[in-house]
Amino acid sequence: MDEQNKPGENAQSNVISLDSRRKERKKKEAEQTAEFPPETLHTPHAENLEAIPAKLTWLYCPVCDTLEYTELVMEGGRMHKCGTVVQEQVIDIDVRAEATLALANLERAKIMQAYLDKTRAAFEEYLNRLTLMAGSVPSPYPLTPDVMKHLAVAEIDPFGMMVPEVLHEPRRRFPKPDKEK
Repeated sequence: MDEQNKPGENAQSNVISLDSRRKERKKKEAEQTAEFPPETLHTPHAENLEAIPAKLTWLYCPVCDTLEYTELVMEGGRMHKCGTVVQEQVIDIDVRAEATLALANLERAKIMQAYLDKTRAAFEEYLNRLTLMAGSVPSPYPLTPDVMKHLAVAEIDPFGMMVPEVLHEPRRRFPKPDKEK
């Protein structure tokens, strides 16, 4: 055995310290935050509220029936990958306003994704319970208009989810607690 790999002597150098890695990560995050403070990324300063004018070009290929947009304005037209000259519409925009909407929509998308993840988990659990009750995975009815008339759907939520009557407002099935106890 060579000198570097004697058992017991260098064992400490191979140990991974989660605490030291956590401290390193926090140090790097602090450096990045100091370099790009969050308030400069998302909150405009009072003196920095002017519009940022730019041009966005919509491109339409009539052969492929595709729409795309680009920040690049080109004189003389462009060819689509199919070989057709695309139609172009140049739009004046305020980059700050568009970025404001994009950031707001990204935040809403996070909230919606969390809702959808929670809803998916709840319906997966419900289907598991229904499978246990039936002894196997029950085959669904076809979702035809005729069948839909007979399904006990209490509401359709903003995302189009059909909430079954049996799961709708379960607390209403119990008496209100006596608050005097």
